[in-house]
Amino acid sequence: MGLRVISTKLTEEEHSKIVDMCKDSHCNLSTFLKQCITELIDKEQNKIEKPVE
Repeated sequence: MGLRVISTKLTEEEHSKIVDMCKDSHCNLSTFLKQCITELIDKEQNKIEKPVE
């Protein structure tokens, strides 16, 4: 599977905040964003599979 690039459309200030947060947590920005996106996808799939009544 090939890698895909995702444009985040973050402002410079937003980008700086997330980079600083990752540095403080000793994590990689790419890994952090991938985890966030994956969790959002899983959450949305669960909504579709289990509709709210």
